Amino acid sequence: MGKCFLAMIFLAIPTAATELTWPVRCPDGSERGCLTNISYPDIDGDGHDSGCTLVSNRAHTGTDLVPTQNSVDAGVAVIAASPGKAIFMQDEMYDQCPADHPECLPASRRKIRPNYQGGYTSCTAQGQYCREDQQGCFWCFSGNYVVLEHEEGIFTSYLHLKKGSVAVTPGQTIEAGQQIGLVGSSGNSEGPHLHFEVWKGGLFKPVDPWRGDCGEPGAIWDR
Repeated sequence: MGKCFLAMIFLAIPTAATELTWPVRCPDGSERGCLTNISYPDIDGDGHDSGCTLVSNRAHTGTDLVPTQNSVDAGVAVIAASPGKAIFMQDEMYDQCPADHPECLPASRRKIRPNYQGGYTSCTAQGQYCREDQQGCFWCFSGNYVVLEHEEGIFTSYLHLKKGSVAVTPGQTIEAGQQIGLVGSSGNSEGPHLHFEVWKGGLFKPVDPWRGDCGEPGAIWDR
């Protein structure tokens, strides 16, 4: 989880065909009023985010949005960033990590397999959303989560959600701005936050959605 200050947050202005909207809503209805920290992605691992600022978590592949504990207690909504379809989700795992709880611990890598659940890890069934170069693939996630599929080969994932808060079902059509869960601290989490990732061209193929001098061309957000 990143430690950048709120002053580093910039307004998100959609600029591409697939547009992303802000993925959290505070209890007061604002986008950022309850946030204390933010950590931008460092997809290429060079130690800088798209705005050329040094990152605290090198090679971090997502944007971490960190609200206050009081706002989490009141309910920080996790919002679908673009229209799409819900494909994967988990809603039953302990959501107050770190703690002395089995679901806050790493899984045994030797036991990882399709439909596996152990420690803070849960895996999908085999053969879903494989790329052409893959056979028998399956996908593993941390804590409670939602994964959405969008147009143009784009996916978004929302991790560390509150137990029992996931408000979508597999195959459901989702509108941009629709609430899909609540911020929690499930899985491999240092405290309550939303870990938000954007993938393009396949699952777990992260891209940086933020535009900046050190970012990727054709970014989905402008910062």
